[in-house]
Amino acid sequence: MTSDSPQLKGALFGFRRASVRQLLAGRETMFRFAQERAQAAERGTEGLQAELKTAQAELVAQVEEAESAHADTRAELRSG
Repeated sequence: MTSDSPQLKGALFGFRRASVRQLLAGRETMFRFAQERAQAAERGTEGLQAELKTAQAELVAQVEEAESAHADTRAELRSG
């Protein structure tokens, strides 16, 4: 347990019902927050993957353009 989690209080035959409910409610809240953070991280990952694909496509286009320009220059040098 974390230091801020409630302590279960004992009763005659186990733990007090209110203590158990409070503990379970706290755990449910922590789980919901963790799930929201995970979903936000997944959305961020999807956005980054889209940006990466765009950057890769731009880089491929730049390389192809540079190779074409280089081939043109070599052809001009040979003929000239």
